Amino acid sequence: MLITATIALDTFFLSSQIFSVIYSAMGVIGILGNLIIVATTLSSEKLRATCNILIAIEALCGTIIAVLQLDFTYFSYAKLLMPQSLCYWIALPCVVALDFEVIIVLSIALERYLCTSYPVFHKRINTKGYVGIACSCATIYAASFRILAYFTVMEVPVICIAPFATIGVALNIWIVLSFFINVGVILLYLLIRRKLKGSGTEMADYHKINKSLQTHVCVYLFGWASVFTLCILVMVTVEDPLLTQALLILLGPQVYMNMCSSFFVYYFRSTLYKQEIRRFLRLDKMKVYTKVFTVSTFSQNSKN
Repeated sequence: MLITATIALDTFFLSSQIFSVIYSAMGVIGILGNLIIVATTLSSEKLRATCNILIAIEALCGTIIAVLQLDFTYFSYAKLLMPQSLCYWIALPCVVALDFEVIIVLSIALERYLCTSYPVFHKRINTKGYVGIACSCATIYAASFRILAYFTVMEVPVICIAPFATIGVALNIWIVLSFFINVGVILLYLLIRRKLKGSGTEMADYHKINKSLQTHVCVYLFGWASVFTLCILVMVTVEDPLLTQALLILLGPQVYMNMCSSFFVYYFRSTLYKQEIRRFLRLDKMKVYTKVFTVSTFSQNSKN
């Protein structure tokens, strides 16, 4: 059943302006958190494992996406619509980062599966080689879709954000492939849980190493699944292009939740990341200095 309702242009821009503020606030949180993850990984000798490097690459992709999407606030308040063919070029770096991130998430899941199911083989894997292959596959995947999307651009007016940079056949193929990739991620993590279930020692290692990663993936997949389902529903049932854009913009906070959550998940769910982040931010030294200052002040007051 098609929804034939329409939306006034002023109402469309008003909703865009409201949600652009939400996007920007969540984006700033995501940028700061992801940059801390990247910087901590670069500075830490303990975060040199394949999984840690891939997590840092995913965080870098999230940073790029959040930074480049800040222009949505300008487009909303300037009440600027543009041809989708122009939006393709403006949103190009952001969409590339989005597609790149999808393959990196799959690569992390595959690496964790190999680590738990084939530990002997996993130990033989060269970190640089695996990361290089993962990045190469991500580059090919992202480039292929940008080439396909280039040949399906249209002159329809859009407010330029990443989801509207792809349209037509390219969008349909992207949706199908994204579905299978994310289902693959889910299956890999289900296999990991099944493999480790039942062994006390292995489960202890599992909680130590993978607890934060599992939580992050759950948040990522929840955001993806909800957005994916509602996007399909909107595109199938809503007839008016402007109303379709307005409804898809409402789903943005779910996507931004993935970017915002990374830092908090790794900090509060991983002992190793929490330790290394605190070391990088010098929080433990500040705590020691505070204690020393407090004790010193108390001693001086007692003498007086």
